[in-house]
Amino acid sequence: MKQALLPILLFLFSVFSFAQSDSISKVHSFGVAANTSLNTYYGGLLNAILATYSNGNHQIEIGPKFNFESSKYYKNRFGAELNYKYFPNSLTQRFTPFLQLNTEFYNSKREDESMQPYENPTDLVARKVTRRYYAFHAGYGIQFRLYKGLYISTDVGLGLVYEDYDKVYTSANPDLNHTEGYFHQSLSFRTALTLGYRF
Repeated sequence: MKQALLPILLFLFSVFSFAQSDSISKVHSFGVAANTSLNTYYGGLLNAILATYSNGNHQIEIGPKFNFESSKYYKNRFGAELNYKYFPNSLTQRFTPFLQLNTEFYNSKREDESMQPYENPTDLVARKVTRRYYAFHAGYGIQFRLYKGLYISTDVGLGLVYEDYDKVYTSANPDLNHTEGYFHQSLSFRTALTLGYRF
């Protein structure tokens, strides 16, 4: 009788253990995350809401990027972020490092009500400045699992940013109407704090 009960007890124990296991142990899992990043190309804090997909030691994140700051002049501020993370160790560990590739786009438009150019101080000129940033970073981070699928992480990255910059000047004086623009690249540093949950 005892020998017959042993397999049943082992089976019940395994089922109970599986039921109590964290959702983070799943091979495939979807999730959500929110991060705040400091980007040298922007000079301030940017925020992102991301959908995540984890498969083994790999995770992909994608979502919109925005800024909470209110401004009288800056308008049409929006962007997008895409991240790939590789975890050399298991995601089930409390602390685990990861490598990250980050790609992001951000658009910002500034509109000045009026300005007076030095050459014609009596003419009013409206100026619209549009900046589009394309940034690519490679970095390293550490994730701390708080409870089941809930986690917090921080990362730093270094890379390149490409800036597309346009200035449009309009005035009642047609001689003052003109457009300026340039495209250049520079080094970029990024650090971010992320709070996420894997279902």
